[in-house]
Amino acid sequence: MIDFNALNWAGPSGLRDRLSTLIDPRKRRGIRFPLEEILLLAMAAVLAGMRSYIAISDWIQDLTPEYRERFGCRPWGSTFKVPSEPTIRRTLQSIDREAFDAVLNAWLTEESQRHDNAIAVDGKALRGSGHGRRKRPVQLLAALGHATGQVLGQVDVDIKTNEIPKIKDLLDPLDITDKIVTMDALHTQVETARYLVEDKHAHYIMEVKKNQPNLYEAIAAVPLEDYSRPMVTLNKGHNRIEQRVVRTSTVLNTYLDWPYVGQIFRIDRHVTDLLGEHPRDEVAFGVTDLRPKFASSKRIGKLVRGHWRIETRLHYVRDMAFDEDRSQIRTGSGPQVMATLRNIAIGLIRRMKLPNIQRTLEHLGRRPDQVCALLLS
Repeated sequence: MIDFNALNWAGPSGLRDRLSTLIDPRKRRGIRFPLEEILLLAMAAVLAGMRSYIAISDWIQDLTPEYRERFGCRPWGSTFKVPSEPTIRRTLQSIDREAFDAVLNAWLTEESQRHDNAIAVDGKALRGSGHGRRKRPVQLLAALGHATGQVLGQVDVDIKTNEIPKIKDLLDPLDITDKIVTMDALHTQVETARYLVEDKHAHYIMEVKKNQPNLYEAIAAVPLEDYSRPMVTLNKGHNRIEQRVVRTSTVLNTYLDWPYVGQIFRIDRHVTDLLGEHPRDEVAFGVTDLRPKFASSKRIGKLVRGHWRIETRLHYVRDMAFDEDRSQIRTGSGPQVMATLRNIAIGLIRRMKLPNIQRTLEHLGRRPDQVCALLLS
């Protein structure tokens, strides 16, 4: 039995009230189902593990009159009328995807944001959306809290641009004052560093690769003796043994042409299998505005590892639990709206502190009463 006591969504700022603030894209003439009703039903179906428009519609059609009434469906003879698959599909394809994402994430993350001191930013391509007329898959850029695993925001990367300029669209609506934003080398850009520190009053940890050749060469040239005492960790898992050595240095602070440099860091990884064979060595460099007194080698190492939770706790989970990469939803707002619904389902399950998302989805698929309890309490 799932415990919903930790969740309280009742009151004037509850889920239905928030959804009612969205602009209905449909023509007023002929509307039979309120927008918030369709969205709430679709969210419930995705929380029950449904992956496509047809599966969402089938789950809704199977609801008993009791549950249809609880979702606010209007009476129709001896039962309650629910939207058809074409109605659900057209609505999800035409809704303002950015506004929808903002409303749902604000509903879910207002409390959790206070517990996330670090935020990971990374993109993901929805591979299945790239078939047919669409030449390139939908690319989504998301922000995820390191500690809670909650998605704080998500934006579509338009086909005419790339992830780099979209980071402002992603973070502008969020209050990230004094938060630490971690990102991969693609986002290691001068303007992004300035934006985070000057406009958002936040901090950055950026991986440095050869897309920034001057910065990369300067950090790579620093000898080991100019770094702080190394922080060594040993991890065993996934059929391998990994030794990580993290070093930091302020030797380039007055020389680097990079905004607000607090220190550079170097991470050496030595990886073998469980028998100590097939060794592999890797070196990663990075830069941060955090000074040593605020970020030791130990903390830098933890934050860098924490960044990749966006892969393991979001992208991987969406692929495994919802088979996202094979989804054939590709028209209009549909791909991003469905990704948002998956994010919310994953986030709700995490708020309930349940470890196995796949099993929980399967459980909720058999128990519409618990889906109702979660969304309508």
